[in-house]
Amino acid sequence: MTHITHHALSRAMERIPGLRTEDEARSLLAGPVFDIAADFAGLAECFVRIASGHRIVVRDHAIVTVLAGNTNVKFLRERD
Repeated sequence: MTHITHHALSRAMERIPGLRTEDEARSLLAGPVFDIAADFAGLAECFVRIASGHRIVVRDHAIVTVLAGNTNVKFLRERD
């Protein structure tokens, strides 16, 4: 199971409508697709778009944050 940071849980509750508790956020962010993304990314970073349009950021085998669907991922990668 992929580690989910407290920051990611907070951002999920803040940005995804309908999520009110950490348990709801954790159940949304837990699943095989995120485990596969974490294995694929390894120590790098990847983005997983979910049905709501939000992007889940997976880095260093952990879910680290939740981005709004309109976030320019290309810009985020260029600034690093």
